[in-house]
Amino acid sequence: MSVSLVQADAYICCMKRKYLMLFFMLCWGILHGQQNILTAGFQYKPLFGNRFFDSGSISLKGKAVSVLFEPRPAYSFGMIVRRGISQRFSFETGINITARKYRMTITDTSFAGRSVFSINSYDVPFTGLVFIRLGEKLYMNSSLGTTLDIFPSDVATSDYYFRHYARRRSMLQTALTANLGYEYRTEKSGYFYVGASYHKPFRSIYASSVEYDGKIKEELLAILPGSYLTLDFRYFFYTDSLRKKENKK
Repeated sequence: MSVSLVQADAYICCMKRKYLMLFFMLCWGILHGQQNILTAGFQYKPLFGNRFFDSGSISLKGKAVSVLFEPRPAYSFGMIVRRGISQRFSFETGINITARKYRMTITDTSFAGRSVFSINSYDVPFTGLVFIRLGEKLYMNSSLGTTLDIFPSDVATSDYYFRHYARRRSMLQTALTANLGYEYRTEKSGYFYVGASYHKPFRSIYASSVEYDGKIKEELLAILPGSYLTLDFRYFFYTDSLRKKENKK
């Protein structure tokens, strides 16, 4: 019995999600957090592509021309608000501006041209965090949640030999977000964090159409998944717990 490529891709995607869920469930129960803490901070996240995590290059081949979409180094930055719910659990939200960058290479038998375009979005995360205390001031944390991605517009680029139009699948989309990192906490200078995240939309974000205007006119279609890996740098302002503030009053 043969298995189609679509069925194989669906199976691999399902297994990835199961492994992620299992990892975060195993972390539960040995954790330590911040009770009654309300603080805010900033983050900057360089974006990277990776084929295994459905964020690599996309190759299209027509009768006379081929098109390659390559994720380029990009970024996401914004503000975070953290609320400590209990000794084992915290909640984070905020808003980020994310720029996904792509390089598009069009090649035929005698010509190769390149073009760069960017897809911008506003991201609002809703994540739950759990902590493992490694030392007096050092913590390891993991988080899992969803993100509301807002895509304000379609994207169009062109040159004398091509016309490219990327149409958003929807203005509002949701995505799975998972994170693992380390946090160093001080009472005078605040909290410093470094880690890594994975952002996986529940459906593809854009459909791209490339019309090549060469010796042989041709149109190719591509689906952009929008997934990405990040290296996370965060800073949180130090604040007393809400309970301490109430006792001082």
